[in-house]
Amino acid sequence: MRMVACRRCKRPSRTSLCARCHGETYGSPEYRSNSRMVLQYARHMIVVQGHVTCVICGQQIVDVSDVTTEHERSVSAGGDNSMDNLGPAHRRCNYSKRPSY
Repeated sequence: MRMVACRRCKRPSRTSLCARCHGETYGSPEYRSNSRMVLQYARHMIVVQGHVTCVICGQQIVDVSDVTTEHERSVSAGGDNSMDNLGPAHRRCNYSKRPSY
């Protein structure tokens, strides 16, 4: 497997975020708590209104199982784990943004 630079700290890594940066971003209590609240709200809105808007493509999400949490401004671009920076996204939109190795 080839080595790439971590997009946050620029250290050599096999993934786009090294283990330390990944843990600080996605393992932080703030991210886990806020991500859980965003998912609960999005699922509630799908049940009540029938849809919620994807922050990546701007189209409606109508299936509860298709919702994931995404940073609107990426952590590597200076975004944080606050509620203002997290939003619902289609599973396919979120996963298509990941780099391929």
